[in-house]
Amino acid sequence: MPTFLDPDPERAAYGVDLAMPLALDPDDDLAEIAGLPNLLSALPVRAITRRGEVPHRQSDGLDVEDFQNAPNAPEQFAIMQARMLEQYGAREDRLQSVRVDITQINDDGDVRALITGTAIDGSAVVAEAVV
Repeated sequence: MPTFLDPDPERAAYGVDLAMPLALDPDDDLAEIAGLPNLLSALPVRAITRRGEVPHRQSDGLDVEDFQNAPNAPEQFAIMQARMLEQYGAREDRLQSVRVDITQINDDGDVRALITGTAIDGSAVVAEAVV
């Protein structure tokens, strides 16, 4: 597994993780996702992660359970948006800028978070999480 000393600057800047869903690569090792695709994959995952769930990043996560069975009201969306901006703006050093838009997508109360911004190399970032 590469480290920060990886000779590939994109892999070094954006990291490497296991590809989700888990799969095997041609060498029968667990497949990896690296570079900018790793960032794009990580953003929605953080939205559905509980704080403290990731042992080495205890403050990561949205605590989406706080919003389950709560009224779908602008106030709730504003709280969710603020938490997500804190996650992506304050803790995500692979982003230069970020914006989060929250919208209700159906009568069941499912909410879509559209995460847009600019990566550290200037690339456009667009990711979506349904919570």
